[in-house]
Amino acid sequence: MNNHNKYKLRKFTCLGCGKEVEMRRMASRTKYCSRICWYKSKDRPQLKTGNLVKCLLCGKEVYKPKNQLDRVSNSFCSQSCANRYQKETDQKDGMRKNGIKSILKQLKSKKPTKLEIAGNKILKEIGIQFEEQVPMFEKFIVDVLIEEKKIVIQWDGEYWHLKKINKDRDNSQDAYLKKCGYKVLRYTDKQIKKDREWVKKDLCIKLNQ
Repeated sequence: MNNHNKYKLRKFTCLGCGKEVEMRRMASRTKYCSRICWYKSKDRPQLKTGNLVKCLLCGKEVYKPKNQLDRVSNSFCSQSCANRYQKETDQKDGMRKNGIKSILKQLKSKKPTKLEIAGNKILKEIGIQFEEQVPMFEKFIVDVLIEEKKIVIQWDGEYWHLKKINKDRDNSQDAYLKKCGYKVLRYTDKQIKKDREWVKKDLCIKLNQ
């Protein structure tokens, strides 16, 4: 008897996906076309002993026994993915810590500019309670925070803030703050210098909306 005839073709219906399958070299007791179908089958007696887990790094689904589901290390499809994830997490933590140190250093050394003094004076005339030079989300510092109204005010010197690199950074900060539920108001040094009363009136309107 040759090998070709030894392993006859078998036809069966997969209990997992329901497809008609025709395969050679298949044991007569086989009821599934693949391991994935076996894992997902509702008729599998061992179903409650484990589950499919999506890898936190690459997204690949792998089966994990019940006694491993609570382990953080088993949230990955392989040790390689676990190591890469840990490395990236450590790098992010390092960047965050460096960012906090940078913010604290800025706060310690920074003195209010003439523009910030002039802008804050307008707010005091309006009679609004506010905080100056406030770190936000361990990412950056805002000139003015009115937490009660969820409003951030930035006093912008046109010379610096019209440069593309600074403009892009401002847009990124504004988008992040808006996503976190804050309204962002920006006024320039030229607006305060040439039309102070308009700035004051505009602030009164927007702070009371």
